[in-house]
Amino acid sequence: MNHFAKRARLRNVVGFVVASSLVVMSCGDSSKKSSDASVKDPRFLPRFIGEPADVNGLPDKDAPAHPFLATQGTLHVDGRQTGVSDIAGPFGRNPQVTSRFFGLIGFCSPLLWDASAFGNGSGQNGPDGNVYALCASVQGLDLVGQLSALDSDTMAKRATYDVVRVPVSSLGNFESLISFGAITLDNRGRAMLANEENNADLVGVSDGSFSVEETIQIGAQVPQGRQIESVVRDHDGNYWFVDFGGLDAEGTVTESALVGCFDASSGQGANRALDDEAIENNFAIAEDGLYVVTDRALYRFTCDAGATQVGEAWRRAYDRAPEKRADTLSFGSGSAPTVLGSDWVAITDVAQPQIHLLVYRRETGDEVCKLPLFESGASANENSVVGYDRSMIVQNWAGAQGPLGDFRDLQPPGLVRVDIREDESGCDVAWSNRDIRSTNTVRLSTGSGLIYVVAQDTSVPIVDAWYLTAIDFDSGETVNQTLIGAGFFYKQLFMPGAIGPDGSFYQGVLSGIVRVRDVETQADANLPGPDALPNVCDRASVIFEQCEDSGLDSATEVLSGPCAGEVECLSNCIVENEGAACFFLGAAPDIEMAQRLGACTAQCNP
Repeated sequence: MNHFAKRARLRNVVGFVVASSLVVMSCGDSSKKSSDASVKDPRFLPRFIGEPADVNGLPDKDAPAHPFLATQGTLHVDGRQTGVSDIAGPFGRNPQVTSRFFGLIGFCSPLLWDASAFGNGSGQNGPDGNVYALCASVQGLDLVGQLSALDSDTMAKRATYDVVRVPVSSLGNFESLISFGAITLDNRGRAMLANEENNADLVGVSDGSFSVEETIQIGAQVPQGRQIESVVRDHDGNYWFVDFGGLDAEGTVTESALVGCFDASSGQGANRALDDEAIENNFAIAEDGLYVVTDRALYRFTCDAGATQVGEAWRRAYDRAPEKRADTLSFGSGSAPTVLGSDWVAITDVAQPQIHLLVYRRETGDEVCKLPLFESGASANENSVVGYDRSMIVQNWAGAQGPLGDFRDLQPPGLVRVDIREDESGCDVAWSNRDIRSTNTVRLSTGSGLIYVVAQDTSVPIVDAWYLTAIDFDSGETVNQTLIGAGFFYKQLFMPGAIGPDGSFYQGVLSGIVRVRDVETQADANLPGPDALPNVCDRASVIFEQCEDSGLDSATEVLSGPCAGEVECLSNCIVENEGAACFFLGAAPDIEMAQRLGACTAQCNP
């Protein structure tokens, strides 16, 4: 899926901050705590629920290594969009939670790792490698998407490279930020980015800065008036390029999608228009070609020797809803194609009143199963299916709000596992977990045998409490939950998490990144508590209350209204001091950084 919702209205930033009680609770003055502080103040929420997981690993995923992509180089981990990592994620053993604040609007997604992080490539940054992400940065009234190289331990930015600049108001629909989810990383740790000339810039980092290391001259293969939005390499070394096309508010195609392939060695390329169809999600690349789902059909495309022709191996239409539901983002399928095992590819349709999981044989496109999902009248999906061996994990989006909403209205069951029968006569539900409420992308770790997703504990009133939730792959039972934060700044905007090479789980949130990792002892996990933080939180509370009284109802107005000067000053001061006391409030803070923030209040409000 496109993990930045395309048409959702931005909620009231200020009102939600106050209501969520993230910044309005005191940071050091205990006299300000209300009688119901146990439900309003994130410091009183349980940090860990459940028990540490046993080691119950699974065999590594059955997928040949992609010779031209990083091990974890796409939105859904690999070129097949499986959502599966062979690294063991956190087991819940003395979990430590730390955060990095990048600004009031400072989200980062997807999180990718270059080859050197796994010891199997030619990265230039040592054994730890680089973490890459596209991070939002507010500059005036613009929202700038920056390719960022991050330190995997501190999450600090090592280098940045501007990729896209749009108005802050784009937070209201996210359509301008579709390229955030389409970034891929090659086997040399370079991001593949389409430029304005329709060529592919391969952007790498060296000596602390990004530069264009190579440009692939695709532009001559793109019809005039088109703008390619994503580039990926296939197993033969060809470059595939895609223009997603466009849809209007009624779901009518305003521009047909375009796919093409290019052989850089010969300079030859070809393209193919998908008449009256648009692409709303990511695509998958496997040994047998490019898998694309449009708003009406699933395709497998091939590129012949020398890239002289884009071939259509097969096309399979699926059920398309007559109109877009309020709880989905797409008119067509909400899932990117997932290539799983050696023989299958899966998507979900948008049939009403109940969607289906669709599984096809890769070679022929023959249907293996069409299985109704969830419950009639409460069934939707806007995420890629997680695919492992013969099993698929699917989330229920029925009742979902926009990217800045919470999960209280999501309908059960929230998560199901479906297995393909041995004789391929159909598919069956292996288990359902009715307790999971989340629209965030699910990750499966074969190393731990656990499924990870940041979900909301809806039993907590008033404040939005977000927990990294570990679910047993075999049984579907929730094993444990680790609090990553509470309140507005921890909203995840549908962004996927990622498992790093050291087993840490990283989750992008509205204002930065949160990291969860197992440590040796409980003493190692316990960072100093929020009571030691300075009063920058209290001053932030006053600022937001003033903004609310001014009737500001969007991020644009907050950044341009009467509170703009102090909000910007406070945000910049926090960033300059490499942390944010208020941002850390809902999780274990990095107190060493947070203690340096005391001067911000006086500086911004003399």
